[in-house]
Amino acid sequence: MKYINLSIILFFSVLISCKQSETQTTSDKASLTTKVLPVMEKYIFHNQFANNEDLIQQQRAAALSILDHRIKQVDPTMTNVLAKDMWHVDAFLRGSEMFFASDVHGFWFKFEDGHKYAYGSYKETYGTGKFVYTTDNNLLLLLDDDQRIKPQEFEVKYNESALVLVGQSTYGDNSMQIKMLRQANYPQKPAGEEWDGNGGDDVDE
Repeated sequence: MKYINLSIILFFSVLISCKQSETQTTSDKASLTTKVLPVMEKYIFHNQFANNEDLIQQQRAAALSILDHRIKQVDPTMTNVLAKDMWHVDAFLRGSEMFFASDVHGFWFKFEDGHKYAYGSYKETYGTGKFVYTTDNNLLLLLDDDQRIKPQEFEVKYNESALVLVGQSTYGDNSMQIKMLRQANYPQKPAGEEWDGNGGDDVDE
């Protein structure tokens, strides 16, 4: 009987040890997949230099309410013309700064069904969020899942191959314009290019 009890104790000890190891591994994976990048490195369209944390949270709360209301008003049978393929950034203007395709290092945007979007660089996904596009006024509202990033609203100018977003004053983005081109796949990374995520110089390997 003592041997049986000892076996049971050993069994549960191993089981608990394995469970702890599994939990630690899961936690390690989570820390890797949720690595926090500075906003300026993560989101190339950041435009919140003068905004403080309290203001950003106020804007996000207001935007979430508006977004939910607009989603309820959108006709569910309406085809989302933005959610086909991917959009590669061709150029964008932020204040007096102009950035071209060679400056953005493979940055892309992807609108998806369910009012969700993702963005990143080359084959890496940097972030996700929720959006609503209302065709009656051609307005696009973006709300990043990252609590540090303020919402943005743009007027949409669209055709089959190109998308131009004109920033609105709603959240202080009237100094921005973005041009993106429709593509079927991720941008291809040029040989020998490395990027520090902050507009740094390319480095040859």
